[in-house]
Amino acid sequence: MKASLWPTGCSLSFDAGRIPDEKRLSEALLKDYVQNGVTYLEVSLNEETIAKTYFMKNPELYGEYCIRAGATPWSFHLPFSQELDISRTDYKAKETVELQKKYILLAARAGIKVIVIHPSSEPIGDAYRHERMKNSRSALRELADYAESYGTHLAVENLPRTCLGRSSDDILELLEKNPKLSVCFDTNHLLGEPTANADFVRAIGNRIVTLHVSDYDFVDERHLLPMKGENRWKDILTALEEVGYHGPFLYEVSGKDETLTHASFRENHMALAAL
Repeated sequence: MKASLWPTGCSLSFDAGRIPDEKRLSEALLKDYVQNGVTYLEVSLNEETIAKTYFMKNPELYGEYCIRAGATPWSFHLPFSQELDISRTDYKAKETVELQKKYILLAARAGIKVIVIHPSSEPIGDAYRHERMKNSRSALRELADYAESYGTHLAVENLPRTCLGRSSDDILELLEKNPKLSVCFDTNHLLGEPTANADFVRAIGNRIVTLHVSDYDFVDERHLLPMKGENRWKDILTALEEVGYHGPFLYEVSGKDETLTHASFRENHMALAAL
């Protein structure tokens, strides 16, 4: 499928700091996205924010709002922190997995089909990577089974720096030939070289089911609007087309840039597709 045919999506994290937490999932907000050409949406809230919204007590309402707005409630980004780290090795490891199951159930009740998960937090020193990788794989298997039982699908996100999932080799090890797991490809997390993103796409192939689209400088994640950083976008889109990607072109861009609006994403998507 050509890049121009992918529906445009956006993480609602863009509105953090722009809109009061309790209004970040309002029907009016969802309608504004759709009216500006953004039809696939991702819920991305931290634990504190989730507690302030209706999503905690009535996630079905989000699904209803999306339907009325003409949006697809595509994905839910599980909360993440050093505490909510499925690779942790202490006595809270099991508790962390059980808490993430509660969030998966909320997402399923909202009609969301894709659950994005971080395989770890950081820092993780080289001496501890093997054990943390083992713990993460075990937790991912359990959570993938749980998600499937509620009609949802777990997508492991590639991460930067010392996190697990910082390369295609890491991601393939985490997937461990488990067909219940897929990948959320973040275009601003692979560090070090301009070709890293296209190479990653070709290595992971059709296991990529959703995206977090933004730009950066190859030094660290920046969450810039594409073409404001150093990514080789034509190469990335060509690689995604080659592997048969057919999900949304879903942006995860910082809302700190006050020049950006909800209309910026569809406009940018079409500009990239024309490269």
